[in-house]
Amino acid sequence: MCVAFVAVSCVPPLPWLVWLLSMAGNFCMGFYLVPLKVRIQGAPAPALAGCILASSQALDWVCILGASLLKEALGWFGLHGTGIFAVMGVAILPAVFYLPASTRKLGPLEESA
Repeated sequence: MCVAFVAVSCVPPLPWLVWLLSMAGNFCMGFYLVPLKVRIQGAPAPALAGCILASSQALDWVCILGASLLKEALGWFGLHGTGIFAVMGVAILPAVFYLPASTRKLGPLEESA
């Protein structure tokens, strides 16, 4: 997704091209988010599952709100349109390396619970 976001900021701002690159990035992001959500939702004891689901959804909402505020803040610095995609791509780059490393450390889900 990082590559797609940076690519959006580098190509001409044609709507179909921005849409195509965004869809490709979101498709790839699913390979990161789905295993992460499964681990978050499946790791706690059954008695805590509801709390974890609620916390996960609240964190999603807070991150969406934070991204909106970041977009507005970047607009104050003169970064508009597709230039914001480059900032988002660089901002999520560390997350690309986090999931595989954490999965190797924890091992199978049954062992971490």
